[in-house]
Amino acid sequence: MLPSEMAAKSCRGLPAELAAKLVVKETLRTSGLKDDTTCLVVDIIPSDHSITQPAS
Repeated sequence: MLPSEMAAKSCRGLPAELAAKLVVKETLRTSGLKDDTTCLVVDIIPSDHSITQPAS
């Protein structure tokens, strides 16, 4: 299993389909598992919505 922080870091900002493929690839690389790997990516920010950082 890939820790949530590592999964988020490996796919943040990518389209959901590509993110899922990368998370599975990273899981296989780090764990050595070869089968029965499932990944669910939920895109909660609309693609036309830009992320803005609060002013410091």
